[in-house]
Amino acid sequence: MRVYSELQPISASSTMYISNFGVFFQSIFYFYKDLNASKKKKNYRIYLNNPKNYSNEIELYCSNMQKILDSEKNYVNNHQVFPKVINCSIFLLHENLVQVQWNIKFKGIFSSGENIYTSFIDEAELEYPISSVYIFDTKFQVSTVSTSLKYRISESKNVIEYWGEKGDYLDNFERICFIKR
Repeated sequence: MRVYSELQPISASSTMYISNFGVFFQSIFYFYKDLNASKKKKNYRIYLNNPKNYSNEIELYCSNMQKILDSEKNYVNNHQVFPKVINCSIFLLHENLVQVQWNIKFKGIFSSGENIYTSFIDEAELEYPISSVYIFDTKFQVSTVSTSLKYRISESKNVIEYWGEKGDYLDNFERICFIKR
């Protein structure tokens, strides 16, 4: 399978919505710079015009993200959950700016009172800025967050914003405790 190798990641963001019914729905966005954008016959836009190349890229993005998700350990109330990629899209935002979006879904079982979402991930030094927003159904209130990223909890206590800059350290453990009202 031929792969386009001239994309450089420049930032990543995500939004996760956590429903009252235990469904976690996440959209992850990676932004890439096309290092060949000035080469009219060899840039990413031209590369993706070939349907086989486009299909191969989608397949590769899905496969790579699913491998990352499978390497993580995620738990809701001490029961392991298994995030799955349900869709992937490529957007050509500008001549040299590409966005890849993954949609991910998994389900956990909530109890009345305190609930805990825990994620064990690969630790890393960030190579580009990242940000994330977790939006909990209004029936939940976030009580504590454990993460190596900077974060803030909204006044309503049901939204968490995370962020990290290039060079920041991402620890291998994150936990969110939230109460079902």
